[in-house]
Amino acid sequence: MNGITQKTWTYQLVGSILTITESFELTKLSIVLQSGTGTILGNELCNGIASIPIDLIIGQPVLVLGDDSGTPISNYTIATTGVVALIGQK
Repeated sequence: MNGITQKTWTYQLVGSILTITESFELTKLSIVLQSGTGTILGNELCNGIASIPIDLIIGQPVLVLGDDSGTPISNYTIATTGVVALIGQK
């Protein structure tokens, strides 16, 4: 082994809203809409450009990655009328 320890985080969001913050300590996040409608709302600026909402498509995963320095993902809000599966890596 190379001495690297990784932890997996899973969550099922049902008809609700969840905001991913630095406190989750996630460096990778996979988001999959399983039913209903869903949207990802980013709250960060990238090179001065504001993010726009991303509508999720049932069965099509969206992968969110932190930067190369290992900084956790932060300020992503996921909203759904159905079910969204979330799998993250710490």
